[in-house]
Amino acid sequence: MKTPVIFDVDTGIDDAVAILLAQKCKRLDIKFFCSSAGNTSAKNGAKNTLDVLELIAAPNTPVLVGSESGFKRTRTKRSAHGKSGLGDYVFPKNPRKVCKDGYIKRYESELMAAKKPMSIVALGPLTNIAKVVQKCPKVKEKIKDVWFMGSTFDATVGEKPYAGFNVACDPEAVEYLLKQGIKIVFCPNNFGREFYLTPADIEKIAQTGKVGAVLAEIFRGYKDNFIKNGAAMYDSTAVFAFLNKRACKIKRCFMEIKYYPALDTALAIPHFGAKNNNAQIIVKMNGNKMKKGLFGALK
Repeated sequence: MKTPVIFDVDTGIDDAVAILLAQKCKRLDIKFFCSSAGNTSAKNGAKNTLDVLELIAAPNTPVLVGSESGFKRTRTKRSAHGKSGLGDYVFPKNPRKVCKDGYIKRYESELMAAKKPMSIVALGPLTNIAKVVQKCPKVKEKIKDVWFMGSTFDATVGEKPYAGFNVACDPEAVEYLLKQGIKIVFCPNNFGREFYLTPADIEKIAQTGKVGAVLAEIFRGYKDNFIKNGAAMYDSTAVFAFLNKRACKIKRCFMEIKYYPALDTALAIPHFGAKNNNAQIIVKMNGNKMKKGLFGALK
């Protein structure tokens, strides 16, 4: 029996690989994709999602446009993924169209119709999910968990501490969902940097076929502050963890959302051994298995 799941995405370069891994998994029943404003606008993120789905010849899974504004305020932090969110690659005209349903109503109807609580995999800011819960509180009991690519193990010392992108874009949404008792499993950015695609990996991907050739071209346009020569695998780690829980070590923690007003940012900081745990976080991952899974999916 397939596992029903919803994907909330801000489709940029690393999201493309994450979507590929999810779509090639025969164990998943993806109900829909919903775009959030992050790597690019929500509208453009939906277009990028449709382009990736068409590229990999995926089923016609519905793609909805989510919120363009933040949960309480809007921050725009886009640069690493180029103007389109998918580097400089120009996709051919796509026959697939965005679903016209309002994302809040679609979330509500899908969750409330589910026989059992459903998982959500969030590869972008948590804006959409927070707005859905705020507007329709009854869906809380129908959300099994949220697998979120966000937070970091990096030290918070210094004048400019590093904040994971998805948290920094909308920390208020993360904080709200934690306070609502939503089970969030955080996948830190660290794994995406640790198990990045080297230039040799990218060239190997290019040789796997048409899809690999396009992905390799997109990866070459990826600009990350931590990976100077290659492409980070941030969002893929969250999808891999969701699909391969036994290949990860997960611990309970108290996740603090700490704001840095002068920098207009915020961090999700895990505290272990607390009595008031409010989240879970992945502390160890078999990233080599993840990379093997990518090459397997491309073949």
